Amino acid sequence: CREEPWEAGEGLLLQKALAMGLCFVERNRWKDGEGKVILLVGSPCSPAEHMRLMNVAYTANTINTPLNTLWLSSSPPDLLVRQAASSSQGFFAQPPPNAPLLPLLLQAFVSPAVPGAPH
Repeated sequence: CREEPWEAGEGLLLQKALAMGLCFVERNRWKDGEGKVILLVGSPCSPAEHMRLMNVAYTANTINTPLNTLWLSSSPPDLLVRQAASSSQGFFAQPPPNAPLLPLLLQAFVSPAVPGAPH
């Protein structure tokens, strides 16, 4: 993976950040043995982001790195984000409003799937 500077105003920063995160996981896999990405999403994706997000999810699945996703918005969950988590063998969860996130984040780091989390 090449590290190129991001230009201001390019947009689609979620996908770029995920792609760079996957590169980091892949480069450091020999040290840790496994990789996980925890994605905190606070707003729906735009239609322009769909193809790139699914490409990142496919790459995550290919390198056996789940995209564990927490939906933090009060709006209904974005189907695309659910699909990206599912296609990468990760989980998707939407905590109740004002619920503490720390227990859910700790479970996401410790286990491959959060028990009781909706997929």
